[in-house]
Amino acid sequence: WRQTFPCQRGRKSANMAASLYCAEQIAIPPEFPDILKRFTKDAIRAQPKDLISWAADYFENLAKGNRPVSNEASIPLQNSAAKALTLDHLKQLSTKLAEQGSDKVAADKLVILAEASGIASGLVQDTLKLGDFGSEVTWAHFVALACAGLQPGLVATTRAAFSVLSSNDALALATFTGIFQFLAGLDADTPREKIDSLLAAAAARSEATLTGADFQALADSHL
Repeated sequence: WRQTFPCQRGRKSANMAASLYCAEQIAIPPEFPDILKRFTKDAIRAQPKDLISWAADYFENLAKGNRPVSNEASIPLQNSAAKALTLDHLKQLSTKLAEQGSDKVAADKLVILAEASGIASGLVQDTLKLGDFGSEVTWAHFVALACAGLQPGLVATTRAAFSVLSSNDALALATFTGIFQFLAGLDADTPREKIDSLLAAAAARSEATLTGADFQALADSHL
């Protein structure tokens, strides 16, 4: 009896543990996916040397209601490869992508076209990773995000995107809205209500296009 009891107890404990952690009993908090996604993007941007210590400070600030710590500015994409990047490189890439006749492009093809435009492969991969792009990429979003390597910060990056993605510094309102919403989703500094206010003001305009100067005026008023 004394020899078999520990084994029985062990089996009982194992069964209890299995039932305690079965899938039906695991409730995922609704806010958990967004918190985890934001943490992942902020960590990629900050590139901390000590991830554990950085994460501890990050969640401590989050628990206190403060903006989590970051070692970099919003939407940063600056490394040794980015230092060689120019607007002309991105304009060349934009032209090549536009010639594809679609607003989407396969990620592997985008890499080839970017390298053919003189953009370092390391920067291409960093941009794909930061933007959480999949196998198919909305290329205007990729190009806009790559602008962060030259002009960091939500407003400056968006402003640069106007110059890169159009020949007359003007974008269709729908194109601008998609790009700005994408970049804003990666920005940790600008409150959501300000983003929504700017987008509402842009949508209320009677024109079907928005120039870089128009955007700057909206940003000055709403951000």
